[in-house]
Amino acid sequence: VVNLDSHLVTARLQGRIQDIAPLSALTGQTMHGTLDLDLELQPESEADEQDRNIQNGRLDVTLDQFQADFGTLVSLSLAGRIQDALSVQGGPNLHLDVVARDFQSGETQVSTLDAAITGSLTDLVLNAAARGNALHPFSLQLEAAYADRDGSHSLVLRDLTGDWAEQPLLLTAPVRITLGEQEQTLSPLYLEFGQAIVHADARIGTEDADLRMGIESLPLSVFIPDILGTVSAGAVLHGPKSALRGDLTVLGENLQPMRSGLENVPALDIQADAALDGTTAELRAVLRETDATTPLLQAEGRALITLGLAPTGVVLPHDAPLNASLSGDLDLGWLGEIVLTDSQLLTGSLELDFQLAGTLAAPQPTGSLQIRQGSYQHLLQGVLLQDIEAQAQVTAERFDLVSLTATDGGQGRLQILGGADLDPDQRFPFHFSVLLDAMRVLDSPLVQARLASVDLDVSGTASAQEVSGLVVLDRMEVFIKDVGGPQVAELPVVEINTPRAASPEQPAPHLSSPPLALDIEARFPARVFVRGRGLDSEWGGNLRITGTAVEPVIHGEIRPQRGRLDLLGKRFTVDPESMIQFTGGQPPLPFINLAASLLRRDPDGEKTFTVHISGVPPDIPPPALSSEPPLPQDEILAQMLFGRSLSRITPTQAAQLALAARELAGHGSGLNLMATARDLLQLDDLDLVSGQGGDMNLRAGKYIHDRVYLRLDSDLQSGEETASVDVELSRRLNLESTLGPRGGGLGLFWKRDY
Repeated sequence: VVNLDSHLVTARLQGRIQDIAPLSALTGQTMHGTLDLDLELQPESEADEQDRNIQNGRLDVTLDQFQADFGTLVSLSLAGRIQDALSVQGGPNLHLDVVARDFQSGETQVSTLDAAITGSLTDLVLNAAARGNALHPFSLQLEAAYADRDGSHSLVLRDLTGDWAEQPLLLTAPVRITLGEQEQTLSPLYLEFGQAIVHADARIGTEDADLRMGIESLPLSVFIPDILGTVSAGAVLHGPKSALRGDLTVLGENLQPMRSGLENVPALDIQADAALDGTTAELRAVLRETDATTPLLQAEGRALITLGLAPTGVVLPHDAPLNASLSGDLDLGWLGEIVLTDSQLLTGSLELDFQLAGTLAAPQPTGSLQIRQGSYQHLLQGVLLQDIEAQAQVTAERFDLVSLTATDGGQGRLQILGGADLDPDQRFPFHFSVLLDAMRVLDSPLVQARLASVDLDVSGTASAQEVSGLVVLDRMEVFIKDVGGPQVAELPVVEINTPRAASPEQPAPHLSSPPLALDIEARFPARVFVRGRGLDSEWGGNLRITGTAVEPVIHGEIRPQRGRLDLLGKRFTVDPESMIQFTGGQPPLPFINLAASLLRRDPDGEKTFTVHISGVPPDIPPPALSSEPPLPQDEILAQMLFGRSLSRITPTQAAQLALAARELAGHGSGLNLMATARDLLQLDDLDLVSGQGGDMNLRAGKYIHDRVYLRLDSDLQSGEETASVDVELSRRLNLESTLGPRGGGLGLFWKRDY
């Protein structure tokens, strides 16, 4: 209803929008939620002293279960009164109450917000209280006032108290921000945050500015939980708005990581200073141990830099000359603790000396890097590098690794040489040579390996790389562990009905790495020992590795030189036709075909029992037994163990048969005393051999040269000893000799694998 005489309106609007999604087009945001409206306009019931007509209003708006691209909100309500809405002087008087609950945007959450806004459009007062979490839980109460006087806007923060990250917040005095046409000012700000202090004072005029800001003793753990220490910073800038002059300082004190295992990392201090004269900046930074005077790292630099407010930003011309340097001497011990896992140890010193000249568009780096008395150890994999010495040079055109050498703590040697062209147009081409000689590379409980020689070339560009060359294995021992016992299945778990349903995370974009091509020949003619779970064998072969590091293509085969398999209390001899074969498939899993035989002489004749292990890991079935002459499957175990049929075994033998079947399924275990003695005596083979007549021989073998294998057999009953020597003349030709108390022999053997 409109009163035509007073032009006052009496009206009421009520309604509900079940879903505000159609309003998304107006805001450019995808939005959902339920909106309830109750708006009312009515004239003042009684006229004032000047007999003016007064238009009043009331509003009550609620928004529930709001969702948008930027966040979610459980509820928001806006309720209040508007008095004298048509007033020309000062505008309408407002009294609004704002209540918000459970706002979430990323990791930031506002659990409760209660605010009251009172006054006119030229004189407003805000009182607010909020609780939530922004990196840390917070609780704030504030009072602020806004005023508009003759085109000059001012905001006075009268009071600010609360806490954040369990540290109290306190504004010690009101602070005023004035935004005028000719000048903007910030009256002295003094805010206490726990033991830290934040202060600021600023004036920005039409032509010049004067800015003073500082932070003292701010705990760094508030922003980086894993680092202890404090940070202080200060800035004093003044002069023309287009080119400010002054000083900047950042100081970090007692900086130390909190992560366990980093107790040896010293507390550090870092200080960085910059001096601006309007067109040039001089920078200096120093890193040192706390309470020490000698710097660990120091950097200096000078460049043409302009810091301004009109326009706002930093101007660094691309063709402006640069002059910078970085030098220092760092302990690799505590650096390794920071960058490596707990199972890796690094020691030594790293000396740096770099200079930077040229321009931002065409920098010209020069300098050197040196590692002295270094060592590296991987405790889990058994990798040990000692006596690491490295020297590298950098010029504007090239990075050269002059030398990198290391040992394995013994006779093994490692050497890496090469360099890279610092040419972005050619995608930074590089070439490195990796040379190893008699190097022990693995020494873990599962694998021990020593390389006779390695000659690899690593080359390429930032777009594609290649590794090619020859690897010759001197000796390797692989220990197969019996991990018997039931396997616990891992069940997929999907959590449903969570308190706040979150949208599924988008998978991170896959950053494809440049292809690494492979062309490597691996030779290990013998002395690859595979031991464990009853198997004691020696293997040899050759592999060709091509393809890429992501999808390697492996061709070749590995065959046994000698070996035995203790299974079910019996000694099997590994068949020389057994094989581990790589056929170039993907993934590059080997096909394993292992056969071992046992000859048994019984009154009813000879029987040969063979155990077969065949398949592709990890899906290799349990060992299978066969016999010659053929026997039924349920008779093979009984005949092999007791020399009698299943129907004739005794109850005790039946129990032994059950244990044998369990061992055949892979549940056997026990202490291998012969393996322990072999390792203590530093032999390649040590075994007790039973002859057909029941006599026992102790057999010991060792490689005394790359191609010479010596074996000694001692009869434990008669004491007679026999010595055998096997000399590999070529890949197909072997010379074997035997010498004992009953004579000797010499034989020449030729072989070829098909």
